[in-house]
Amino acid sequence: MKGIVKANTVDKYLRPIRHQIIELIEPNTSVVEFGCGNGDLLFKLSTKIRSGIGLDKSTQLISYARKRKEEEEQVSKLDFRIINLVTEPFTDLKKDYSIASLLFHILTWRESIDLLKKIIDTSEITIVCGFSSPRNLKQNMLLWLDQRFTNHYSNFRNYKKEGFTEGLLNSIQGIKYSRFDTFDPVIKIYKITKHK
Repeated sequence: MKGIVKANTVDKYLRPIRHQIIELIEPNTSVVEFGCGNGDLLFKLSTKIRSGIGLDKSTQLISYARKRKEEEEQVSKLDFRIINLVTEPFTDLKKDYSIASLLFHILTWRESIDLLKKIIDTSEITIVCGFSSPRNLKQNMLLWLDQRFTNHYSNFRNYKKEGFTEGLLNSIQGIKYSRFDTFDPVIKIYKITKHK
């Protein structure tokens, strides 16, 4: 049920942003998505990539993704795993691309820093989609309404205080990143590479 609700609400809203992410991925590459939810982005990528792994701690969302995989043709190259990204290791996941979309604001700041470092180590290129600082009162109020009644609101407040996604990226040494605007003024996409 949770996967169906997400597919009919959040996934529809984020569709243009997911298309932007897809454009950043080279064809015939391997991808791991951290916090994949119901797998919507990986399903959209499935005709472009060589292989994809989706990781999420939600049993319901991963079950939905696995069921959808069984029902759709041409997606045998996708795999979905239940994993707690904060506490469980995933060192065996070396891929061309890592993706984390709207994930870090739900974690503590320390967990976000540690997880982002681990994610960056799994690939040559990391793509992060996350919240940025609102530019006006209206944007600030809409973002507050979106987050205020969630279970992770205290983590979101700290994420905001620390500078949103760019504050997180700037806390990691040895990386460089490019920023891409989206249709939603408080959601940005970041393409991260390691300094050689």
